[in-house]
Amino acid sequence: MAAGAHARDLEARIVLLVPNVVPYAQALDHPADSVGFVADRFRTLAVELDVEVTIRVCLCRPEHASLAPLLPRDAVILVGGRTRRWWSTREQRLADALRRTGRRVLFVRTDC
Repeated sequence: MAAGAHARDLEARIVLLVPNVVPYAQALDHPADSVGFVADRFRTLAVELDVEVTIRVCLCRPEHASLAPLLPRDAVILVGGRTRRWWSTREQRLADALRRTGRRVLFVRTDC
C-alpha cells in the first residue's frame, strides 16, 4: 500500500525485486519453486492491493542475495518491516545496507 501511494504521488512505477535464494544442493537454473510460481504469489498480492507492479524474480545463491547491484542509483527504495527497540530487524539491516551503498531508502513500518 505504501509503495502504491508513493508511486502515485511521484508519478513513478513500481518494480518489485524478489530474491529467490537457491541453495547449493539445487542447480541455479532449476530452483525448487519455479520463477513463475514465485512471481504469481506476489502478483496476487499486487492485484489485491490494486497496484500496478512489475515483478522481477532474481535467482541467487545465499551469499549473493544482495539487491544493490540490481537497483538504479536514482531509485527510491521502500523497505517494509517491523521495528524493535533493542536490536535491528532483518528489514532494518537491509535498509541500512542499501543506504551505505548510496541508495535512497524509505523504511515503512508495518507494525503499527
